[in-house]
Amino acid sequence: MFSPFMARAYQSAASPVWRKNFPLCSMVAFAIITTALLMTAVPASADTPVSHSGLVGRHYLADSKEYAGARCFYNGDNNLDRIRVQDPIVFSRSNDPDRRQVGWRVVVQKNSGHGWATVDKTAWQFAEARTTRAADFSPISVSFTADTNADYRVLVRMGWWTGGEAINPVGLAVHRVDWYRYPMADANPGFCPSFLF
Repeated sequence: MFSPFMARAYQSAASPVWRKNFPLCSMVAFAIITTALLMTAVPASADTPVSHSGLVGRHYLADSKEYAGARCFYNGDNNLDRIRVQDPIVFSRSNDPDRRQVGWRVVVQKNSGHGWATVDKTAWQFAEARTTRAADFSPISVSFTADTNADYRVLVRMGWWTGGEAINPVGLAVHRVDWYRYPMADANPGFCPSFLF
C-alpha cells in the first residue's frame, strides 16, 4: 500500500520520540514567530498626555515620525511664522444628544532658555462626536512673529461639554505634540526651531 519511503516517513512521524517532543517544538516555533513579528518595523508614534480632568471620552493625537502632528512654516528670511497642527481624534463620552459636544484648541509655547511658557492660544473648534465616531475637526494653523532666540512647540487641548457648544465644560485633556515636520526634512522630535540655516 505505501512505498518503503512513505512507510518510513509514517513510522518516524508516529514515533513516541516525535510525539513526546511535539509540544516543545510547537512552543519553540511559536516563540520564534512571535519574536519575529514583534521585531518588525513599526513607526515610532507619540502622544504624550500632559493632564486630564473631569469626564472625558477616548482621544489621541495623530502624531508619529511618519505622520508628524505639526508642520513648521518659515518666511522668506527662514524665520518661523506659522505652525499647522493636525486635528486630534476625539470621541464623545456618551451618545446622549446633550453630551456629544467636543472641542479642541492649540496652545503655542516657546522656550528661550528658561523653560516652556505659553505665548498664544487659538479659539476653540467645536464638533459633535459619538462614542463610536470621532468628531469631524479640521487642522488649525497659528501664525505669529517668532522670537529668533527661542524654540516653539504646541499642546493640544481637548474638551467635552454638556448642553451644547461651550455651555457646560465637564472634561479636559491636554496632550503634547512630539513630532514636527520642517521644509524639505523628515519629521523631527520636540519642537519647531525659530529659524532655519
